[in-house]
Amino acid sequence: MKNVQFISELPLILLENKIVGFDQDYLDQMYAKYDELEDIEDIFDLDNYRERKVYLKKLISDMEAANLCISTYAKTGTHMYIL
Repeated sequence: MKNVQFISELPLILLENKIVGFDQDYLDQMYAKYDELEDIEDIFDLDNYRERKVYLKKLISDMEAANLCISTYAKTGTHMYIL
């Protein structure tokens, strides 16, 4: 279940611009907040979200290219969370 929770937290970090970390009550609140997709554009800037997502993907790729730290240390979601 931790892997599912980790995957849930990744977009929430981008949406809320903060890291809370394995707090089930927080996840429940955020799932309720973002439940209605019709209203999602009123809650956050979608273009900003996309830009930040691209930035984070590039950052992870650059980390891997620099010293293979992702493939070496992030074999599971738990290890990736630490990075």
